Amino acid sequence: MVFIMKKIFVLRSFSFSVLLVLSSFLLPAYAAEDYPKRIVSVGGQVTELIYAMGGESMLVGVDTSSIYPPEAGALPKVGYQRQLSVEGVLSLRPDMVIGTSAMGPPAAVDRLSRMGVDLVRVPDVNDVPSAVERIHYLGKLLGLETQAERVATDYQVQMQSILRPDDPQVRQSRLAMFLSHGAGSAMLAGGDTLGGDIINMLGAQNVFADIRGTRAVSAEALLAADPDVVILSQQAVDASGGLEGAISAIPGLDKTRAAQKGQIVVVDLLQLLGFGPRHPEAIEAIMAMIDAQVGTSLDAALR
Repeated sequence: MVFIMKKIFVLRSFSFSVLLVLSSFLLPAYAAEDYPKRIVSVGGQVTELIYAMGGESMLVGVDTSSIYPPEAGALPKVGYQRQLSVEGVLSLRPDMVIGTSAMGPPAAVDRLSRMGVDLVRVPDVNDVPSAVERIHYLGKLLGLETQAERVATDYQVQMQSILRPDDPQVRQSRLAMFLSHGAGSAMLAGGDTLGGDIINMLGAQNVFADIRGTRAVSAEALLAADPDVVILSQQAVDASGGLEGAISAIPGLDKTRAAQKGQIVVVDLLQLLGFGPRHPEAIEAIMAMIDAQVGTSLDAALR
């Protein structure tokens, strides 16, 4: 879900040949009968991609971050991706457990490996090329290469039509992103986070690029940075009882130009950070707000 405060918008070519050649060496060649038939998916972004490729019949369980599509909610749960239940995984008798680098804890992963469970981590993603690489990797892993090509092409075409990282107006836009999962947990995305990578991908400026990791920020620091556009999570808005509650929960946010001018974008965290089929929709909403704030600034300058 994507929501834009006070404004409603209707929701480059890359070369991936080298990435795809490299990824082909990372996986063994499987015969059709060797592809997994009972998969536990660990990580909402992995689960969403498996559904997008039409591989949901292989799923026998998921972790608790796998909330999209809604059908995934009916599958047995094996705990949160960073706190897997060894017994929960084993009870499902999977051929393969597929996750990300976040899969853990290490003791649980090590125990599952020692018990013969086939554990696979898909490549990490922080931009369009790596997102396409992951789609193809997963497709080859599951024997769904044709479907993966369709998903990757759709994603690539959409992103190509949305991104304008060299646009001078985009490059002048100053953004702040709060990666919050609930009320009272407003953590800014620093320059070395996935949120920071997304702002860089857009071509905009992260007003907190000097911050390492994610952390809270004082009202004084937020007002001094005074971003043009602020990105909030749908999860934080829901937990705060609405957008006004989410804004008031972050000290100083209501006094920034972003809040004063209604230039706040609310996006689902899995949709934004998952780099999956719904990712372009979230990016398009942010780009729409960037364009809107540029237009507002131009109108003010012409008055």
